[in-house]
Amino acid sequence: MCKSDFSNLDLKVKKTLCNKVLNYAMRSLWLDAINIEFRSMSFFITQNSDAVFMKDNYTILINEHWLEEVGIAELTATILHETRHAYQCAQVEFYDFMQYQEPREKVELWRRELENYVPTSGEEHNDILYMKQNVEIDAVAHEIKMMKDLLNIDLIPHELIAEEVVKVNIVINKESIHWKSIIYSFLFWPNIYKHIVV
Repeated sequence: MCKSDFSNLDLKVKKTLCNKVLNYAMRSLWLDAINIEFRSMSFFITQNSDAVFMKDNYTILINEHWLEEVGIAELTATILHETRHAYQCAQVEFYDFMQYQEPREKVELWRRELENYVPTSGEEHNDILYMKQNVEIDAVAHEIKMMKDLLNIDLIPHELIAEEVVKVNIVINKESIHWKSIIYSFLFWPNIYKHIVV
């Protein structure tokens, strides 16, 4: 993603914002038990990692170095993306207990991909495989829908997955809409971000 305004916000403020966005994202997906933890850049396998969802303990790990450099739009999009991965895992692990159930075929596809997940590595061939996974296409589609809803930002998916992203049907919990006002009250969200590539 490109760098946008407000990258110079205090790290403490950004961490608070991460948690507020996570709360909104969880409620929009009928989730309630995801955590955020912040880690140094040395923790991550690749130096350009922004965040990663850990399915073993339903925790999003955020690269503190990345967080210091990034603007509000990138921060928000990343949390939304990683929260969607938590949702995918919850659909796979707790399907019968989910308030909203995705089609079984989709969940079975997610199960197979999550069991054989290809992480990003910085190598072009590997990153194409990573990007074309259905769990990633779904997470990007969710990120795009929610960024439009939350910040009125039009994200553009990578050309390699653009056609697939458009086909994804994203359902969100309409009762979560009041959480948007909580995030807005935390920080003024100017409508200055347009067409950020994910």
